[in-house]
Amino acid sequence: MAATSAGGDDLLAAWTDTQIRSEAEKLGADTSPAAIRTELLKALHDQRRRIVAMDEEVMSGVLAWAGVLPGPAAAGEGLAARKERLARAIVKINTMRFAGLSHEGLKVLAILRGVPVRGDEPVPVLIEYLRASEGMLAKLGRKRRSIMGFLAEKLVGDTPRAPAADAGPAPAGSKRLKHEIEDQGLLGGIANRLRKSADGYVQEKLDEIEARIDRKLDEIDSRLSDWRDKEIANRIRIIKITLWATVVISALSLLYLYVKSHLP
Repeated sequence: MAATSAGGDDLLAAWTDTQIRSEAEKLGADTSPAAIRTELLKALHDQRRRIVAMDEEVMSGVLAWAGVLPGPAAAGEGLAARKERLARAIVKINTMRFAGLSHEGLKVLAILRGVPVRGDEPVPVLIEYLRASEGMLAKLGRKRRSIMGFLAEKLVGDTPRAPAADAGPAPAGSKRLKHEIEDQGLLGGIANRLRKSADGYVQEKLDEIEARIDRKLDEIDSRLSDWRDKEIANRIRIIKITLWATVVISALSLLYLYVKSHLP
């Protein structure tokens, strides 16, 4: 039910307050439960202006960091609509671990979580603001899911590997099962892990098939090269034989003419 930037006011005029609030929340706007219609519209418009001012590459980088797909693009999608689509996907990222996310990415994430930022805050301050924006109930729920994730991780034997000394922080897209359950719940975390495992298996098999095809193509190319070399050698041999035959016939013809002209 998202309204596009062009002609959006006409669409919003026909929406109920509940629809406007839902649209604002999907874009990460900070709306008060007691906000009236004009306040909801202002919050939605302000958030859309912030989203339009964002760097599309940074937004895509946040999604890549979190391992989240932006969703399918609509036909004839403009820049503003494309950024709103990216923003909706970023709003769904609820992790509270920010290792590997750039400074600009943190600012985008903070804005789309309704955290007021000036834009010049350092990384530690932005992370502090993001952590402080999580309510007490959300923190308790996260803690509960973290315990469930820890138990599930022990149950399936998904023990974390120690990162290499020069590997740097791991992105959220490669997080542990415990963290996935903490962020998405038990069923969501396990389903996401299964999907990633299936995707990894399929990609591995596709790489094997591609390697086999490459080897077979190299083998065919090698055979074709050998056949081509043999064909060229045979043609050169035939040309040599033809030339020698021509020379011999020419010599015999000259000898015949010589003998014929000198004999009575």
